Amino acid sequence: MAALEADGVPTYCTPISWAEVYAGLRPGEEAATSAFFEARGEVILDAVAGRQAGHYLARYADSHGVEIADALVAAAAATAGLSLWTRNRRHYPMPHLRFYEPECEAETSARSLVAGDQPASGEQDEDDEV
Repeated sequence: MAALEADGVPTYCTPISWAEVYAGLRPGEEAATSAFFEARGEVILDAVAGRQAGHYLARYADSHGVEIADALVAAAAATAGLSLWTRNRRHYPMPHLRFYEPECEAETSARSLVAGDQPASGEQDEDDEV
């Protein structure tokens, strides 16, 4: 994340990211978490993203276990033309969805979306971006 910021590549979050992270917040983490999110752009979930998320759920909920939050994050990235940054790719089986590849220098000029995937325990993994 620091390398992206140093290169001036903008990153974005969805309200889903905020909700997932704030649901697992521990005492004393509020200020740093708020500062992290406030430093990112916001991706608005509109009707276009909602329809796309519905299509994702219809196609992938039963076969891949995609849930509404992940469908909305994927739809937000897809409809905004952003690459999705997540360590939980299994939550996003959509074949046309673009993922941010940290080791790929060509990608650093593209816009990225930061997803708020949280480990099941509610604790932040060191490698998760949000």
